[in-house]
Amino acid sequence: MGFQPPPEIIAVTGLSKSYGGHAVLKSVNLQVLAGEAIVVCGASGTGKSTLLRCLNGLELPDSGCVNFRQTPVAFKRPAMGALRQSIGMVFQSFNL
Repeated sequence: MGFQPPPEIIAVTGLSKSYGGHAVLKSVNLQVLAGEAIVVCGASGTGKSTLLRCLNGLELPDSGCVNFRQTPVAFKRPAMGALRQSIGMVFQSFNL
């Protein structure tokens, strides 16, 4: 029995999102493995929040693919409800 890498939890391939003529995400690729903690950092307006909003369906990507636990994410109801039960987000500024 050889080494087996941890399973892939999130895989993003070629994710793009624009607002009007302004491209915020341009063909983003990302992989998160089980047990891994990642940090997305950058200057204001570089697409960090847009990336996270695309991952949980609050924003629809213009193109690209998001897989969660090796299953493609269907950005439609009711599939998004089931996905959101497994992925959580805490916004920097929120109101209860």
